[in-house]
Amino acid sequence: MNENHIRALGVYLYNLEKNLDSIIGELCFDPSKVEPVLHSVKNDVEEDVRIALSHEASSMLEELRSIKHEFGLITRQESSRKRINSALTEIWTTIYDLQPERLECYGSLTEGDEQRLGSVVSRLQELLSEMYSSVGPS
Repeated sequence: MNENHIRALGVYLYNLEKNLDSIIGELCFDPSKVEPVLHSVKNDVEEDVRIALSHEASSMLEELRSIKHEFGLITRQESSRKRINSALTEIWTTIYDLQPERLECYGSLTEGDEQRLGSVVSRLQELLSEMYSSVGPS
């Protein structure tokens, strides 16, 4: 395999690992410890299925470890700060799309609705700005 194949293999296996981590996190998630705001999670995975999936996901992670060594793949280190900044950028984009002039594509807003929504967007932007300040540059 050439360098491009190895790089592609690493990227694909990285995506597998991230999704396995997500599954394991979901299996360990306790919705009773979270106060929902706009969404909640229903814990609808039976215990026997939870145990089986957890075991199978762990087995697949072990297989990924084996493939990593077989092909000499390198562990990529991610910065928590960069991951947080990435999430903040996604939040910024969403808040931007909430602006009254952006929502006009769904229909006209009354002047009162525009003012209320503008106020909401401003408050969210201020809070987001504080979050950016807290995390600092990446």
